[in-house]
Amino acid sequence: MREAAEAASAPILEISGARSKYHGLLFEKATLTGAYAKLKDRGNQIELGLKQLSGEGLGLVPMLGLLSRRLDSLREKLRTAPAAEKPALEKEIGQLTTRVSDLQALADRRMAAYLRLERATTPDEVKAAKDGVIEVDVLVAEDLAMYAAAKLQLDEFGVGVSGAGDLLSDALGGGIDPLAVLSRGV
Repeated sequence: MREAAEAASAPILEISGARSKYHGLLFEKATLTGAYAKLKDRGNQIELGLKQLSGEGLGLVPMLGLLSRRLDSLREKLRTAPAAEKPALEKEIGQLTTRVSDLQALADRRMAAYLRLERATTPDEVKAAKDGVIEVDVLVAEDLAMYAAAKLQLDEFGVGVSGAGDLLSDALGGGIDPLAVLSRGV
C-alpha cells in the first residue's frame, strides 16, 4: 500500500518529440518518474536515480544504441554459456549483428545527407540535398516501423558514487571543490 502511495506522489517529467539535428527523432515521448538523490555518510556515498523511465516511439539512434548493448550482452553471455545453449546464442548474435550493421549504415547515410544539406550553397545543391534528406528520412521511418520496439521501460535504476569523503562539511564550510574531492580518490 505504501509503495502505491509513493508511486502516486512521485515527481513526473514528460518529454515529447525529442529531436536531434543530425539524428532525427530520438523518441516520441519519454516519462521520467520518481527521480531521487540519496546522500549517506555525510556525502561519502551518493546515489542518483529514477523509479522508472519509459519511452515510446524510439528513433534510429536510440534503437541502435539499445541493440548494440544487447549484442554486447549476448556476446558476453556466449563466453560462459553451456555448450547446449551456444548454437541458439550464436544464431541470435548473427541476426542481431546484421540488424545493428543495417541500422548503423542507415544512421551514417542520414548523417551524410544532413551534412550535404548543411554544406549546400547553390539553389540546385540545396534542392538535391533536401531531396536526399527526404529520401533517407523515409527509409528510416519505414525501417523503424517494421522493426523498432514500440515501448521501452526501465525500472529502478541509477548510479552510485562512493569515496568522495565528507561532502556535507565541505558544502557547509564554503563550498565543494571538485578537484579536492577527486584528489581524495573518488
